[in-house]
Amino acid sequence: VSQHLDLTGEADAGRFLEGTGSMVLDQQAAIAYAVVSKRTDPTLFNPFCHNLGYQAVLFDASDEAGQPVY
Repeated sequence: VSQHLDLTGEADAGRFLEGTGSMVLDQQAAIAYAVVSKRTDPTLFNPFCHNLGYQAVLFDASDEAGQPVY
């Protein structure tokens, strides 16, 4: 491990960046994919990607009823 990025303080502000389930990291292409949700805050995702040298691909997703999904 060459770098540690501690985002635990963001939870107090209601911002989260869950690494399991809400993001997909393509290590070969250095692209990170994520759906905006309660578990993936764009204000955290974009700097996270920048710090890792990944291109951020952030998008919205919803079901046929218009309910958000991730």
